[in-house]
Amino acid sequence: MRFFFIFLLIYLFKCEEFYVYELSKQSTAFLIDLEQAQVFQSQILLLLGLERPSNDVRSKDEIVLKFMASLYRVTDEIQNVDFMFDSRNIEEEIFASDTIISFVPTEVDIIVKDDLNVTELTFEVNKDKNLEIFAGIYYIVLEKELKDIEFVTIHYTHKRKHYCSTRRLKQDSDENVMFASFNGTNLFTEWFGEHEVDKRIVLQLHGHDIKEDDLSSIHFFGVGFFFTDGFVAKRQKRNIDLENQPDFSHKPESSFLSLTLPMGNSRSKCLLKSLYVDFKDLGWDSWVIAPSGYQADYCEGECSFPLDADVFPSNHAVVQSLLHLIDDKSTQPAECAATEMREQSILFMNNQNNIVMKKYQNMRVNRCGCR
Repeated sequence: MRFFFIFLLIYLFKCEEFYVYELSKQSTAFLIDLEQAQVFQSQILLLLGLERPSNDVRSKDEIVLKFMASLYRVTDEIQNVDFMFDSRNIEEEIFASDTIISFVPTEVDIIVKDDLNVTELTFEVNKDKNLEIFAGIYYIVLEKELKDIEFVTIHYTHKRKHYCSTRRLKQDSDENVMFASFNGTNLFTEWFGEHEVDKRIVLQLHGHDIKEDDLSSIHFFGVGFFFTDGFVAKRQKRNIDLENQPDFSHKPESSFLSLTLPMGNSRSKCLLKSLYVDFKDLGWDSWVIAPSGYQADYCEGECSFPLDADVFPSNHAVVQSLLHLIDDKSTQPAECAATEMREQSILFMNNQNNIVMKKYQNMRVNRCGCR
């Protein structure tokens, strides 16, 4: 089976070409101008259900960035991936959720509690009615001179009652830090509930008076695991409405929609082709962390009788192709379509400077066939 590799280069401030490459080194050029590039970007964002951040966003904490990137590698089926900290214990939650969001404190203050300097952490969360929390976890990570501390305690309020939880810190050899994790499902559930509640956590380091200089060595963050409220609603939300979009039908030589023009005088049989959209060329590399682009594979070609085994024909496709051969006016030929698809995950920064990983079902084509 031959693969066609399409590299899409889109520049926002000038008209450029992109090329369809074939193994025979033949290529066909298409032009995309500024207006088309903007429409293309808006449609990709709508398809993925994403909102481009309005400001320049970046991760406030490199430890959080590394942790979320490790979760992405786990879901991306990378071989021999290392689970950062004790995240192997939450492997079920990682694969069961379709949205994972990290939360870092928006305010960090040193206060006095029981004659000790402790850290008060204030969080802000934006509630999304389409997301349902089903698991949560908090991590405390200590580095540098704080690695000698053995125990940490967090104090918080849940359902108007005060709670505290103590953990012994463990060594993470890869990152050369000490860490501890706390079950945060109940607290996350309350934070994302209907009522406004206090979203503060007090962190106590046993046997240590926290000073201003210590704050850069203390990393505290939460990770929430969410279900999207109904896949049907999510798919409907991603439907592309072209009614109010510019009409490019009068200039087909520059239309980015003309990606499947034949390279020869006749169409080839049904096969898998590959369209690669580079996020850097879209100007998204400042907020999309991984992957570097979207491998938007698609199916194209004819399903003509007799159907070979390498087009994986269904029984119905064989019968329909035979009927089309007998009477091509009353019966349509079998169609080339995706027969096997897989998930695509995207790791990105949102407008609240949270790192988010979203999973999209049936976004990448593995195999094409006649149906």
